Amino acid sequence: METNRSNPGLRKRRCQLFSSYHTILLATVAISIIGLSSSCVRLRSRSNIAQQVLPRDDLVRKATFQFQKGAPKVTPETNLPVDVGRARSIDRLIYNRVGKCGSRTMLAVTEKTSHLNDFYLVKSQEFHGRTVSENEEAELVSEIMNITPPFLYNRHLDYINFEKHGIEDAPMYINLIRDPVERKISSFYYLRFGDVQRLRETTKRDTNVTFDECVLDMHDECSGGKITIIPYFCGQSDRCREDGEWALETAKRNVVEKYVFVGILEEFERSLRIFQYLMPQFFRSAPKAYKIIKRKNVMSKFKSVSRKESPETVKEIMRGRMQLDYEFYNFIKERMLLIEKQIVQNQHKIKKG
Repeated sequence: METNRSNPGLRKRRCQLFSSYHTILLATVAISIIGLSSSCVRLRSRSNIAQQVLPRDDLVRKATFQFQKGAPKVTPETNLPVDVGRARSIDRLIYNRVGKCGSRTMLAVTEKTSHLNDFYLVKSQEFHGRTVSENEEAELVSEIMNITPPFLYNRHLDYINFEKHGIEDAPMYINLIRDPVERKISSFYYLRFGDVQRLRETTKRDTNVTFDECVLDMHDECSGGKITIIPYFCGQSDRCREDGEWALETAKRNVVEKYVFVGILEEFERSLRIFQYLMPQFFRSAPKAYKIIKRKNVMSKFKSVSRKESPETVKEIMRGRMQLDYEFYNFIKERMLLIEKQIVQNQHKIKKG
């Protein structure tokens, strides 16, 4: 029998085989490491792409994290005084009108001022689709940006962030709001007896129930915990319809950064005068136009039919259920007073000069 010791040739061949096997093993390990590295690179690349194109929910989570890090709360004074020169240079304006807050009266006024001041008043034919999908949002942004300026575009619509779609010269916004409980009562009866038959048929509200009964019997429609005005200013995220601090703060942040001015229906003529001062290119002669409309009694047809007035006790209960909407409403009122004070001071300086 031959052994390694007794056969040097055999021992040499086995050493050569072991050396070849060792070389193959090393090559296999190297290839595996290279493949693993490539996979890691591909995973990192996919991660980077995912970060560059964030879905709407991921954007919300990112914004929520920023709020949790202690970003300062927005106050009525934030970003004031208004840059009047910039406001008067705006030629793209969006009125994402809040329902039951005098929007028809506002449209009647701007119908007249559009002829006086030579701008396009663009009326959307979509009246109730306030929230849109991401594809619909992109299409709407493109549609609005293709309108020849100057224009005032109006629609019942929750705020849309144009910058998210790569628009640098994005339109600015305006709006009107009113006392949340008064709006709630008006909306309650409008959904039952309003002049839009299609809306009455689709909502199918019980026409025998009064607002007082709705509140006192704790019907779901009047039970509270549902913000109603804030989503118009917060945006398209699902979180903008959740009753919480995030939606409130986001709405306030958008107001101070993306809205030239938000008026108050209870102070409509006062609001029109502020609109006129800040943006005469759209609102010159708006107070005069409103007086003509009032004389012709045009607004009577805009009022909610069959509305029953509620006692103060019922309204007070409902106010307690709409605290966040009232916090936002009071924020807008305080901001309006500060802007009005700025205008008075500016006019005083002009007179003195």
